[in-house]
Amino acid sequence: MDYEPRLAIGGWGENPALDRARLQIHLDALVASNVAILRAYPDFPRIYSGVVWYRSPEDQCNGCDDDDPWSDAEAARRQGFVDCEDAAAWLAAERIVRDGIPARVAFRIVYDARARRQRIHVTIETDTRRDGSWIGREDPALVLGMK
Repeated sequence: MDYEPRLAIGGWGENPALDRARLQIHLDALVASNVAILRAYPDFPRIYSGVVWYRSPEDQCNGCDDDDPWSDAEAARRQGFVDCEDAAAWLAAERIVRDGIPARVAFRIVYDARARRQRIHVTIETDTRRDGSWIGREDPALVLGMK
């Protein structure tokens, strides 16, 4: 059984700096949830092991325009698919727990021509330098089939 809370971020678009800060907080929470899962279940499958594939938010909710369900690694494994934030949060947790590599999720705003609107796209950054900069970037959604 999955518990499926819905998060509504109010006032989106009124204060872009606040929007970005709140979005990062929620993405970091998804990574933290996945870190907890991987620590609790050492044999939990890796994201690239073939247990999930990429599926766009529109395809997840049959063409809906404004819904973007987020799934932690356990829910994603059960449903068999991820979108970009699900994949990035799972892979970031893997890098932290399984590989011992510092990792975080990072997002950018992109224009989605298919949906004719802006969306977020989430990837991960890894390997900090002494100055605190992040030097590696991975895009697990692309690896899992995003076009």
